[in-house]
Amino acid sequence: MASSNATKGCYAGIKAVGVCTNGVCNTTTGSCVCNPYYTGHGDFVTMVRKNARGETITLECGTNTIAIRVLWSIVLLVYLWTLFRMISTMHIQWGVYRRNKKLTNFLQHAPLRIYASGMIIMASSIALAMVKIVDPEQTIGTMPSCTILFMISRFLFFFPCAPMIQVRKTGRRGRR
Repeated sequence: MASSNATKGCYAGIKAVGVCTNGVCNTTTGSCVCNPYYTGHGDFVTMVRKNARGETITLECGTNTIAIRVLWSIVLLVYLWTLFRMISTMHIQWGVYRRNKKLTNFLQHAPLRIYASGMIIMASSIALAMVKIVDPEQTIGTMPSCTILFMISRFLFFFPCAPMIQVRKTGRRGRR
């Protein structure tokens, strides 16, 4: 028997969450049954858990899947536009690199290194956006595919600048 009492905590183990704001409480299982277009899944912190008996329960239905799809679609369009701009700029920088006879490796040309890393970041971010649009319940921090794509894009953010960072010894000898 399901109860639609939105003020009663649905999951007895946690009183602060489990109110079933966008769903109804199934008192038999102690789980929220989410309304259409709502879910308990969320990036990094998900409200879908396993109880002591190993059953999957939803503590809260706070994520609107339509909003997630719309926002990730906007992000996808921005990433695609940025990727196409990067490709055209990288083509120009490739010409600069080819004219410079001092450089033996394209990674020595800082703009090419930055754009190459940026393209990998954009590709992983585009893949993440597409996964989130197709299935908003695939979450960062709990699902390996989304988490790996997220980490690739964030790890490579500083990668192109690493060779330019130099540690400089400071201080003077003999002075107190």
